[in-house]
Amino acid sequence: MPRFAELSAPWRRHWRALAIVLLCAAAGLVQAQSRPDGIDPPSRVARLSYIAGDLGFLPAGAKGWSDANLNRPLTTGDKLSTARNARAELEFGGGTLRMDDRTDVGLLDLNDKLAQLELTRGTLSLTVRRLGNGQSYEIDTPTVALVVDRPGTFRVDIDDRNGGTRVTAFDGDATVFGENNAQRTINPGRSYRFTDASLATVTITDIDDGDTFDDWVNGRDRRYVRSESRRYVSEDVVGYQDLDQYGSWRDTGEYGAVWFPSHVDPDWAPYRTGHWAWIAPWGWTWVDDAPWGFAPYHYGRWAYVRGDWGWIPGPVSVRPIYAPALVAFVGGGSWSIGIGSAPVGWFPLGPGEVYNPWYHCDRNYYTRVNVTNIYVHNTINRTTVINNIDNQYNYYRAGRPFREAGYANRMAPRGFTAMPGNAFADGSRVQRDRIRVDPRKLADAPVLVRGADRPPRWSPAARCRRAARTCATCRPAASSGRWWRAMPRPA
Repeated sequence: MPRFAELSAPWRRHWRALAIVLLCAAAGLVQAQSRPDGIDPPSRVARLSYIAGDLGFLPAGAKGWSDANLNRPLTTGDKLSTARNARAELEFGGGTLRMDDRTDVGLLDLNDKLAQLELTRGTLSLTVRRLGNGQSYEIDTPTVALVVDRPGTFRVDIDDRNGGTRVTAFDGDATVFGENNAQRTINPGRSYRFTDASLATVTITDIDDGDTFDDWVNGRDRRYVRSESRRYVSEDVVGYQDLDQYGSWRDTGEYGAVWFPSHVDPDWAPYRTGHWAWIAPWGWTWVDDAPWGFAPYHYGRWAYVRGDWGWIPGPVSVRPIYAPALVAFVGGGSWSIGIGSAPVGWFPLGPGEVYNPWYHCDRNYYTRVNVTNIYVHNTINRTTVINNIDNQYNYYRAGRPFREAGYANRMAPRGFTAMPGNAFADGSRVQRDRIRVDPRKLADAPVLVRGADRPPRWSPAARCRRAARTCATCRPAASSGRWWRAMPRPA
């Protein structure tokens, strides 16, 4: 049973951040538009990139544990718990966290500079491939805090018997902090066992050959080193390594290198095989069902090229800004978009087209989330792109549509997708509830400046489907073999 209710050590250096997380959870702050003016959402996110066995998931602010979905974006306040013989992987831009079985991990804070996690039980591995200026990872345990501010591979184990912490450095240096400003450098090739927060007692040994968990971690790490997609995609794009196995790159004259998915159905199109979820602070977020379905839906742009849909990443040398879904929502005219019986429609943004977030952002964020996800190729002029972004922001800020904007994918084959508003809000599978639309009715419907409406009030069942598919509140423990159904609500 997860032990998130246990209090962390009194020396915790970031107690204010944890207090803010708990306060937000108590207040139920799930509306992105309620963020104070001037506060932009984080530019990065964690992706749930691997699940084997039973994985419990508690979204920030939720009351019940639920099933976890592959490709679910994770952020501050989310918690995960693996059952016996289960494993899970969280991918950050430039780093990867992996959980062994019977392990409880919480995301205390995730922003542009810090990824702070709490390990209360079990074993995890952290591989840091690259870090931006001032970025770091922190893993807090009941005994110590491990801070990693340079590339390396580390393992952290919690002793079930006495709560002690063992930190193993396979590669790279790090620092362990304890109470009263105590600290100790961790050197590669060594394992350190701490039994108290003062760091006064430590046992140091050479690392051994490892176990099956270490072998699994090493195998997963090799996918990044061998990835062909590194030639075309920034290494800070979350999920790029999965593109190699499920598609191929083609050099197109008009768009440069484009990735095309393989083994998709004849009627396949982007933003159709998955569901929508409301995830603060961004709001409506696309969660795709495909194993490769993260990078192409949160970075770059899509284009219909010679009869196939292909994904165009942003510039390789720039750290991209995460977006919840790079689409345009359509409404008005013969359409009435909202969360009710009226349909909700959308289409993927094409090359050079400006993304209008449906959450608060200032001009700087608006520019960065677009510039870092648009590759300037032969048919697009950089000056034109930047001018378009600047012009459209003035309309976006005023809440007025930019009439001069053109959208290549709006009338492209299978480009437009729609579903009933209630099914959209409930997180239903789009492919199951998709409705067919007469293109002639779509022609006069304007693109909405701020996207689909935020939901009014959900029933408990709709809330948990929207957040994480189905929670213990809506499905009693007796009706499911999932071990976390019967757990009490964590503090």
